[in-house]
Amino acid sequence: MKSIKLKNYEGLFKKGEYELLKKSFDKNDYSEDEFPWVLAGMCFLGRLDDLKIIIKKRKLSCFECFFLIIAATRIGDYQSAKKWIQQLGAMSFQSKRDSDLFFYYQALAFYSHIHCRYRISLALTKRSHQYSLFLSNSLWKVLAIDLLGHNYIHMGNIHQGLFYLNEGRTLSSEMGNKSWVSAATVSILSYKAQFSENPEDDKSKIKKHLKKIKNNDNYSEGLLLLSLAHLEMLTGQMEECRLILNKAQTIIFGNQVLRHMGLWHFEKAYYHYLTGEAEIALSELQRALGLTTTRTDKKLRLKILGLKQQIGNRLGKKEIFLDQEILDLSKSLGDPRSHNQLARRGIHQFVPSEDPLESLFNEFSSENWQKSITGIIHFGLWGLLREKVASKQRNYLVTGLWKSGALFITQHNVYPVFKGVSDLLLKAFLILNAKNKVSKEELVESLWGYQYDPSRHDTLIFSLIHRLKVLMGTLGLDIKGEAHHYNLRTKYDILELSPLKDELIQSEILHSSLLNGQSFNIRQQQALLMIKKGRFFKVSDYAQEFKVTTMTALRDLKELLDQHQIVKYGRARSTTYGEVIK
Repeated sequence: MKSIKLKNYEGLFKKGEYELLKKSFDKNDYSEDEFPWVLAGMCFLGRLDDLKIIIKKRKLSCFECFFLIIAATRIGDYQSAKKWIQQLGAMSFQSKRDSDLFFYYQALAFYSHIHCRYRISLALTKRSHQYSLFLSNSLWKVLAIDLLGHNYIHMGNIHQGLFYLNEGRTLSSEMGNKSWVSAATVSILSYKAQFSENPEDDKSKIKKHLKKIKNNDNYSEGLLLLSLAHLEMLTGQMEECRLILNKAQTIIFGNQVLRHMGLWHFEKAYYHYLTGEAEIALSELQRALGLTTTRTDKKLRLKILGLKQQIGNRLGKKEIFLDQEILDLSKSLGDPRSHNQLARRGIHQFVPSEDPLESLFNEFSSENWQKSITGIIHFGLWGLLREKVASKQRNYLVTGLWKSGALFITQHNVYPVFKGVSDLLLKAFLILNAKNKVSKEELVESLWGYQYDPSRHDTLIFSLIHRLKVLMGTLGLDIKGEAHHYNLRTKYDILELSPLKDELIQSEILHSSLLNGQSFNIRQQQALLMIKKGRFFKVSDYAQEFKVTTMTALRDLKELLDQHQIVKYGRARSTTYGEVIK
């Protein structure tokens, strides 16, 4: 076999031709530079054992660690996955490259997802997706978008999850990766079967896709057959369901994927329950529990225990500890896990103490800082900024993001000021920020260029300081006045950035509109654009801006509020609507 050129190895992986990459591995027909893509193909085939001898002698790159983590997590080798995550974290935080940081956060997100920590996984995936936006390779965007979809669905946001899965499938199709397109289609069809609004239509789609599946893709075929059996039960086709379950049994038990085996026993139990064979259903549920774990199969176990409880109640066989186990599982799936809870469970062993965004606060004058901080603010990661500033024990004033606006980031809060930051007020703040004490004489001379005259300038200075305090909100309490001096107790580092482009904000609004299945009218879209740029609206302001009645203005704003596009501040006559701060 003639050696394939380097660029074609990457191309083979992007197109999902993993078997060809495996052939190259078996024949040792690759160079040192070509090996990472061969390794990636082997990992997607789950051939981790074949790689172990080679990787023991090799200094792994971030790229290679990432795919090894994915493979190890999929087959349940969590000790190896933890070891490689720790290694990947150390390397990525040292290099601080966007690609390496993507690999770290995406790997940790996938590990968390497999362990049913969906809220944590979603937060980590949002970070990895943020880094993928700065990378030219669309491969990484697909991985992040796909995992976003799975996390949203498992957290109950079905519409948003399916939106991301469809986006990932479209990108995979554009890359020509038939394998990923098929995998995304299988996921979408399986999820739709669980929450079906049109079972007959979903059945026909599954049957159509089953005909397209390759003969060696038993994993996808088994999963789709279970989804089809579930839909047959929903439509009352019990005999058809029995035949499909029998066919699925041969495939699923041949694959020896424990979770799918447990899922098969659950569907079989549900079949027996619906056909009046409750005792047989209980025995099937017991087998299903034996094939699942509380570590990685929490949602499936919850379904199994729920059906077991339902059957037990009907037969008068109530189990004492079943209610508590269901409650514990529900809590573990529904409650967000804090970093302290993660640490108690041993996750701190492979999460480095330094954060990749730490470098941004050390390099704020560089182009990289401007790009990254703008991206962070654009995607609403306010909490991330606050967290990073708190860790540095410093405070920042960010200017230039909005016209006549500024962003105060302290160790305790992120406070955006969307309008009213005039050149005069900004200059006054900078003067106070530069020294411990500033005299009235210095203020008048620096701001207006006049010699200080108490009778003429005291009122002017008092008015200026008052406006500055109002602008800064609670942060303005740090401005203290004495007889002849003013003092700003908290000092800030000043960051000057470029403003967000209107078209970026507009695209985010339209994307959000599609995401929530809501078609905003032109007034609402224009209002959202203004709000994203720092505008606040009262109902009367909205009515005046768009020349509509108060009732129409209230309806428009309420729709945006219900879709979580804006938030409401204040009560009664002081009610205003502004941007969602995440």
